[in-house]
This record gives sequence, C-alpha cells and structure tokens, in this order.
Amino acid sequence: MSIFNMEKVTWKDIHNLDKDKSVVFVVLSPIEEHGPHLPLGTDYISAKDLLKAVIDNLEKQNNAYNYIIHPSFPIGYNECVMNYPGTISFKSKTIENIVIDLGESISRAGFKKMVIVNHHLDLGHIKVIENAKDTLNKECSLKVLEIASSIIYSQSTKEKVKIVKNDLNMKREIHADVRETSFMLFKHPELVKECYSNLEPVYMNMKEFIKSGERCWRIYGIEEGYIGSPAKGSKEKGEVQFEDMIKNTVELIFKFLQYGYVPELSKEIKIVMNHMILR
Repeated sequence: MSIFNMEKVTWKDIHNLDKDKSVVFVVLSPIEEHGPHLPLGTDYISAKDLLKAVIDNLEKQNNAYNYIIHPSFPIGYNECVMNYPGTISFKSKTIENIVIDLGESISRAGFKKMVIVNHHLDLGHIKVIENAKDTLNKECSLKVLEIASSIIYSQSTKEKVKIVKNDLNMKREIHADVRETSFMLFKHPELVKECYSNLEPVYMNMKEFIKSGERCWRIYGIEEGYIGSPAKGSKEKGEVQFEDMIKNTVELIFKFLQYGYVPELSKEIKIVMNHMILR
C-alpha cells in the first residue's frame, strides 16, 4: 500500500483505492499567540510534524493500508487568546461546518475512516470537533478519530496519567509552557526566541477563570500570553516528549484502523464542555 498526498493525485487514483484499507489524515490546528518566545504557528507546525512522523511509522509497521494526507487547515477555536495580536480566531460554527463538509466529501468518495491530527487542546476547540464527529457518524457513518483529546482527555488516560513529572506539576503547564517550548526547541530551535530562558513562571487557576465568566486570558491578567514555566524547557525534554507522542499516536491509530476504537472523553471533560457557550 502507499502514502498519497491528496492534492497531487487524480480523482481516478482516489476512485481505485481499496476504501476498506484506506484512511484519510488532516491537520486541524490554529494560528494563535504562544507567548513572547514561540511562533504563532506553534500548534499548526507541531501537528504537521507529528503527522509526518506518525505516517512514516505507520508505513514501516503496517503497510497494508493506504494513508491519504489531505491538505492542512490552519484553523481552530481559540476565544481565550483572541485578544492577542496575531491570533486568527474562527467562530465555532465555521469550524464545525468545515469539518462536517470535509467529512461528507471524504465519505462520498467512499472512505470510512478519517483522522484529525490536532495539537490544540482548548476545550472549545475539542467541543467543536466532537460536535462535528457526532454529526458525521450519524449522517454518513464516517468514523472520525481526533488525536490530541483522545490521548490527553480520555477516561482511560485519566486513570493512569502521572500529574507530577520531572518535578513539574503538569496540571499547571497550560500554554506556551515547558512542554511546547521543549517541543519547539527540539524540532524548530530557530523559531524559539532566546527570551524564553528568562521568563518567570506564570500560573492560573483554570477553574477560577471559568467561574469568573471572563473569556480572554489577557483581560484576566495573563499579559505575556503564556501559562506555565517555559524557562524550564529543553531540547532533551522535547525529544522525549516527541517520541512519546509518536508512540501513543501510532498505537491509538492501529486500534482505530483494526477495531474502529475511539476513546471516550473523561466524565469531567464532558461536564465542562457541556457547560461551555461558544461564540
């Protein structure tokens, strides 16, 4: 079997594929502020890096499938950072409709499975994708797996996740933090501004933020646009993190391809999303 970049093949190439042995991948992550030290495209770039590495691993380990790569979408729901210059913000219905329209087109072509590669964990973004997934599953029987929330927010992950890692409280590392800084130091060091090493830790109680009714971190007092401790980031941490991401993602996709397995989000995450009112 093979890897296909969708923009480089003909309609007959798509028509002739064995759809039972094919899966479509698409990146869906926004352009948004990531502190004074990381580029606006951090989520988008990271998702594309992950997709490339995952596809390479999948082909080596299981070449019985066709892997079709759809052109990437640099879009996402990011109301909490929309007041920072450079953030490109889309309304929830716009994103939901794009995912549904894409899925319906994929389904009409005969495909039965689609994987959304996402590196943006904003719960509003996840809620929009979940809504679109439900619609696609009901209306055209397309199974959709979204990577990030399936690994980070699933019930099975919640039961075994370690909250404290390398003396860092990972619950407090939220945005443009030690994880994202480390990832970019490993994959794209030329895009990380040196000021990262001098940034003081900034933390925020997310439950209190949600209760406040405020929608934007900047108005709430997060002036520099990061939450966590980016100065503790390192290339070495980024390498370990990336390898871990690849391993977890490949394992999840194998289960999805073989059994149609899509993890359930945790009850706590579902409760929070159910109470969210999106713009």
